[in-house]
Amino acid sequence: MKHLFILFLLSASNAAAQTAFNKYSWQIKLAPLRLLDPVNHGLELSTEKNHKKQSTQLTAAYLFQGRIDGYDNLRGLRLGIEKKFFTNQTNRFRNYFSIDMVLSQLRCDDVTYFNDTINNIRIEDPFQIEKKLAILQFKIGKQFLWNRFVIDISAGAGAKYIRTKHIDRTYPPNKSRGLDIILLSKNEVNRVTLNIPVTIRIGFIL
Repeated sequence: MKHLFILFLLSASNAAAQTAFNKYSWQIKLAPLRLLDPVNHGLELSTEKNHKKQSTQLTAAYLFQGRIDGYDNLRGLRLGIEKKFFTNQTNRFRNYFSIDMVLSQLRCDDVTYFNDTINNIRIEDPFQIEKKLAILQFKIGKQFLWNRFVIDISAGAGAKYIRTKHIDRTYPPNKSRGLDIILLSKNEVNRVTLNIPVTIRIGFIL
């Protein structure tokens, strides 16, 4: 009887903790892949508030220049809000689908050079690149829970509006072609394209 009573107390405590986790807990997470992104390099943090079978996640990223050359003096912000709907929950994992909206703006410095064959001089043309993004995407994901730690992995598809503009540029640019991601990302564009996000977030539960 004593053992059954202890088992009952442990079960009730676990159920209460799981209910409390679903209702009231917060998650604070870091996106390590953002630090490896050559174009939108930065530090990204998110906070998630759980409400039973739903949650709301707010994300903010400070974008800055990484180790990869091509985006000098990069600075910018990236903000996002994601609504998650959980389809299956245990004390070890949570499956979900979500709607995610992201806004981003960054600036960086660049310079191009031209050879004046008539006067035999090299012309320097410094300018700024301004890039704005608006993304609406749908994702499926899974959260792995271990004590107070969480790993959140998701992927999906959506639409991305991107506008890249050159500021204070004197000479018209030569559009970059080929497979150089850095050079292609500097081209002036104003379009909507497909976006396929893959996100990994690591954090802890408050």
